[in-house]
Amino acid sequence: MIMSKKSGKRLKLSAPLLTAGLLVLLSLCLTGCIPNEYTKEEARDQEKAAMEIFARYLEGEPGEGKIVTASVHAAVPPKANGYYLTDFVDGSFTYEGESYKFVVNTRTEEIFTSLRLQELKEMGTDYVQDYFQISCDEIIESHMDVEVRVPALSQDKENRYEGMSISLASVVPVSLDVSEDSVIAILEDETYTVNMDIIYKGKEGPEPEGYGIEALPGLRSLKIKHMKSKAEASDELGGIYDYMMSDILEESVRKDSHTVRYTRWDHLEEGNFHLFFETYCREITDGDVVETEVEKGRDIELLVEDERVEVDCHKDIGYFLFAEDLSNSEYKAPVAWEHLLNNGYTDTKELRWLKDGNRFAVGIWEEPNSFNGWSAFYLGDEARKQLKGK
Repeated sequence: MIMSKKSGKRLKLSAPLLTAGLLVLLSLCLTGCIPNEYTKEEARDQEKAAMEIFARYLEGEPGEGKIVTASVHAAVPPKANGYYLTDFVDGSFTYEGESYKFVVNTRTEEIFTSLRLQELKEMGTDYVQDYFQISCDEIIESHMDVEVRVPALSQDKENRYEGMSISLASVVPVSLDVSEDSVIAILEDETYTVNMDIIYKGKEGPEPEGYGIEALPGLRSLKIKHMKSKAEASDELGGIYDYMMSDILEESVRKDSHTVRYTRWDHLEEGNFHLFFETYCREITDGDVVETEVEKGRDIELLVEDERVEVDCHKDIGYFLFAEDLSNSEYKAPVAWEHLLNNGYTDTKELRWLKDGNRFAVGIWEEPNSFNGWSAFYLGDEARKQLKGK
C-alpha cells in the first residue's frame, strides 16, 4: 500500500506490479551491478583537476598535444560493495597526429603516458636479446607489455583500500627517461610487470642453462622462439612446410611467475603421418630443476595400422600430429582420440582435421591440439565405431 500525493488516498499495488519490482531488484543483484560510492560532481571535479595538471605538462615538455578524454579511475576496495575513487584519472590525448594514453595522480600530480613507450619497448627487446646472448639474424616479431603497480590512494587516512594497489597498463612515468638504464630499472623493479615475446631467426638459439631470469623480477612472462627459416624447414622435411611448422621447428623458452621452461623439438614420420614432439625439456619451478629427454624408438614411437594411428609415449612431453595428402572424404571424416587417463582408464573425444594446403593437423575448432602421454587416433569408419560406442 502507498499514499497517492494528489488525493491522499492509499493505493494498492497489484501482484504483477510487485512481482515486476522484485524482478528488477533481483536482476540488479544477479547481474553484478555495483553502485558508485561517489557523486558525479566529485568525479567531474577530479577529472577537471587532472586535465589541468596534464595540460600544463603538454605545454611544457612535448610543447603541444590535445586532451581527448578523461575519466576517473575507480576501484572496489577490500570488503566493500561499491566503487570508490582512487587518486588516478585515465585519459587519452593526441600528439603529432597519433593517439596516446595518459594517467594522472591528482594528489601527487605524477603523470604517466604511453608517448615514449614504443622506444622503451624497442630498447627492451635489444636488451633482452643481449642479456640472453641470442644470436639473431632477423627479428620476426617482438612484443612487450608494461604495467606498473601503484597505491590506490597515496594518503589513505580511512584505510579504505588497506594498502591495495592498482595496475596502470601500457603507460610509464614521464620522469622515466628513454634509455637502457630505464629498461634495466623496469626489468629489475617488482612494481612493474613486463611480458615479452621474441620470435627470431638465427644460427644459434637460446641456451637451456644460465638464464638468471630471477635477476629480472619485473620480467614476469618471457617467450623466446628460435625459428628455422622456411628454406631450412623445407629442405629437412622434403619440401613440407606450413603455418604450424613455423611454430614447431624451434627452440623455445617460456617463463611465468614460477616456472622457466626450455624446449627443443624433433619429429617422427610413418607413411603419410608426421609427429612433432619435445625431444628435450628443462623446467625450473621455484628453484627445482626437472630435465626430460626423449629418444626416438625408445621413449616415443609412431605406429600406423590402416585407420588407427598410435603414439606410444612413455614420458610427459608434448606433441602434435599431422597427415599428408588426405582425400576430400578422409579430410571431412571424424577423428576419434583415445587417451589414457591418470587413473588408468581411457577416454575418447572427437577431433577433426584442420586443412592447410596438402597438410592436415589434428585439432578442435580452428587450433591444432597439443597432446601428451599414450594416445590412439582412429580415422574414418574406425572413428565412427569408437564414437558410437562411447
